[in-house]
Amino acid sequence: MPEKYFFIIFCSVIISFSFGNLEQDLNNSQRIKATQKTEQDQIALQLDSALNMVNVDSQKTLKIAKYCLEQSKQNKNKFLQMRSNYILGRAMYIIDSLNYSKNYLNTALDLSEDLDDNWYKGEILNRIAIIQYRFNETKLALETFNDALYYSQESKNYKAIGSSYSMIGTIFRVNGVYSRAIEYFIKSRLNYRKANFNEGDAWVAYLLGQVNSDLRNSEKALKYFKEALGKYHIINSIDGNTNGLAMCYEQIALLNLEFGNLDDANKNIDILLKIYSKTNSKYGLSSSYSLLGKLEYLKGNYKLAEQNLYKSLDIKNKYLNLHGRSSIFEYLGLCAIKLGRFNEGIKKINQGLEIALSTKSKKNQLDIYSKLANIYLDVNDYKKAVYYQNKQIEVQDLILFGEADIQTEQLQTFYELDEKNQEINQLKKEKEVNILKIERQGIYQILMGLVILIIIVIAIVIYLFYKKLQHKNDELSILNTTKNKIFTIIAHDLRSPFNTILGFSDLLSSNAKRLDINKIIKFSQHINLEATNTLTLLDNLLNWAKSQTKQISFNPTELNIKPIITQILEELNSTAELKNISLNYTQLDDLKVYADTNMLKTILRNLITNAIKFTYLEGSVTVTTKVKNNFVEISISDTGMGMSDETRNKLFTLQTNESTTGTANEKGSGLGLVLCKEFIEKHGGNIWVTSELGKGTTFYFSLPNEI
Repeated sequence: MPEKYFFIIFCSVIISFSFGNLEQDLNNSQRIKATQKTEQDQIALQLDSALNMVNVDSQKTLKIAKYCLEQSKQNKNKFLQMRSNYILGRAMYIIDSLNYSKNYLNTALDLSEDLDDNWYKGEILNRIAIIQYRFNETKLALETFNDALYYSQESKNYKAIGSSYSMIGTIFRVNGVYSRAIEYFIKSRLNYRKANFNEGDAWVAYLLGQVNSDLRNSEKALKYFKEALGKYHIINSIDGNTNGLAMCYEQIALLNLEFGNLDDANKNIDILLKIYSKTNSKYGLSSSYSLLGKLEYLKGNYKLAEQNLYKSLDIKNKYLNLHGRSSIFEYLGLCAIKLGRFNEGIKKINQGLEIALSTKSKKNQLDIYSKLANIYLDVNDYKKAVYYQNKQIEVQDLILFGEADIQTEQLQTFYELDEKNQEINQLKKEKEVNILKIERQGIYQILMGLVILIIIVIAIVIYLFYKKLQHKNDELSILNTTKNKIFTIIAHDLRSPFNTILGFSDLLSSNAKRLDINKIIKFSQHINLEATNTLTLLDNLLNWAKSQTKQISFNPTELNIKPIITQILEELNSTAELKNISLNYTQLDDLKVYADTNMLKTILRNLITNAIKFTYLEGSVTVTTKVKNNFVEISISDTGMGMSDETRNKLFTLQTNESTTGTANEKGSGLGLVLCKEFIEKHGGNIWVTSELGKGTTFYFSLPNEI
């Protein structure tokens, strides 16, 4: 005890000496925090809640964020005002109120500049750039994305970096520069993974699907979209966000239309309409009606197709959105031609072509040129058919060779983007050099801190050493309990069966001539059962002893499990017949496991023997096998007495002296289950049990089916 108090006083003196000069500052800081807590903390918590639900319930998010904005203004807290405006901007974007979204985000940006908060600058600029891109302000969007990258890299906001890279890649993709697009998508994925942002990883898979779709690699595109869909399903199960699901179903629906899988496309579109109706996304509903129009066109329902396409167009006109309008006009034209309005149809298709040319959408240009070539071929206007066929080939070549017709202004923007990134990297290097200089100046302070740290570490090491000794004592106690259990097994469980064997054999030898054949058989069966149980116990003791002394051999090979299970069931059939228990095996042919033959037999023999022991007369024991991932799962079920949760929790250990007798008063030691657990875990598998009192028990264990 005196040493303990001396140590505490010693540490107190050191800490007081080192940090005495900071005492007054700490006291002042605590007083400030005490006065500022309460209302501002509540606002911050409400904003956290609003941000978490922004993709699920945008209306509720708006309500909370507006309230928080008013409260933060009253408190004159710029940071909370910035966060409120940022969240309002995100919520407005989700409900397609792009102008309101941009206004809120610009206000948040001004506040982030006042606060010099690089993390929020990068985050806000990234979202402003996305809106600029939605308004077809491509050059301005690229510049803003580049600014967002700078601030996000400065603050190590990997999530925002990934988003900016993905959007820059999207701009390259739309302009037909696919190699650069893929380069930026890969950069995006790397940063999303740094941030451990699974939704970003799914988003990049979706974007790679779009690239392959543009390049007419439809099968590969479908593979990427399905990968993204699977990831978005996991995300949806966690946070209820359906945006990613909707995007993937839209692209998969388009590919199903291309493949002619109209029923599958119809199912995809139905899901889309349900999602967008629930979220009230005008942009999404427009896309869904557009897809529905194309589907009805392919089915031959041209009037119904027109109705859905006009629904889509009305929404896009209302929100001044060019994305997707090209395809709508294309199919409106195709419907008009099918309904006998040839000139009107050609006019509509040309409107779609003009939009595709203005938005630099090579995929839509290619599709429209192909349709026009076929239309003029059908009416025997070979000159125009050949003209549009040549245009189609021209665009196809541009896509294949990555020589898309990018405006000089955009090429200059791409060049400036690369140049600016090089400047950023140079500035980073200079900053790192400056940091090193500052670190050198602070060596003395660091050394002082290290001295204090060493003292604390020594104290921790002493404490850990003490805890380790305590842990060793606990281990020794467990080993002592185990030793006592083994002695109990040897002294009682191993001796008791021999008394039974000697008793029945004495009856047989003394009265063999007077006993009838049925009694002789009955006594012989008892002798056989006790001898079998004793042999099993001896085998378990021997194997356990070898296992504890690391002497047991372990030679796993590829095995067919069916003959091994069949052999063990045949060995134990006579034991089961004594209680009229049926042994069943639900099998799969040629099921392979990677296991040691002797260990596998020991595991099966112990578990099946246990099942027979605790099963009532005329019950059943069933062995089942199935493949699960890279493992074979084997289960042994019985219709016996079952066990309580308390009993189940004590399995697989020798620390308890309790032993449960079987339904025919069979004795047990518990050693078999301990051995099973050790052998199974040595193979890299697991063992577990489910049970219900009065209904039976099922033991499960798994073994690998390959190396």
